[in-house]
Amino acid sequence: MTLVQRLLREPLMHFLAIGASLFLVFGLVSEPGPDPADTIVVGPDQIEQLRTGYQAVWKRPPTNDLIGPDDDRVRRVGARLRHQPKNEEK
Repeated sequence: MTLVQRLLREPLMHFLAIGASLFLVFGLVSEPGPDPADTIVVGPDQIEQLRTGYQAVWKRPPTNDLIGPDDDRVRRVGARLRHQPKNEEK
């Protein structure tokens, strides 16, 4: 039995072939990525509103790592929001 015949009998090769074909079909059938109109943009007015609301609730100004349009800050806020436990009591 040759190497190719042995490889064709391996279940792992079947799994990889099926996975690759599903990936290919999905790539051909699926629609393109999200439209830029679907993005969420937080403008300076909204940031100021959030800052004011935060200060009204906590009686202190927010720290700089939670405000501002800087991409790094936005990523940190997103990471904090994703890792916050959800409040089930609403």
